[in-house]
Amino acid sequence: MKIIKEIISKITKSGKIIAPASSEQGEWKAFFDISEDGGNTWTRTDFVVAKDNRGKTVGMIQPTLWEDEKGLHMLIRTNMGHIYKSDSTDGGKTWSEPQVYSPYRGRTYDAFFPLLAVAAIYLVMVIFFTKLVNILERRLRKSER
Repeated sequence: MKIIKEIISKITKSGKIIAPASSEQGEWKAFFDISEDGGNTWTRTDFVVAKDNRGKTVGMIQPTLWEDEKGLHMLIRTNMGHIYKSDSTDGGKTWSEPQVYSPYRGRTYDAFFPLLAVAAIYLVMVIFFTKLVNILERRLRKSER
């Protein structure tokens, strides 16, 4: 486990190792594991939580980190189809309430809906024309007798 966390983690300027993590069991929830002793021991942070404009909790997974002179920053995937951003000024122990970073909704699944509609129309057409051909074949057989 130590090796895996070190591969996917961020080593901060202060020497902390911060490993982004998330749980996809039930609701999506993101958190971080932090090590201050080179990866020998780890402390798990609280879940990063955001609310949408209706007060509903936004599901978040797969955070990614970077650091600059202002502190740590995170981009995170959500179940709302947007990318959210959050910042930490205390080395990743706490995070600001995530805000929508990308106003453009992800179109991961939306692209399939037109394809499904075309497939459904095609299926209906195949069924219709199959029945029509069967009717015509029966009439032709009857007329040949």
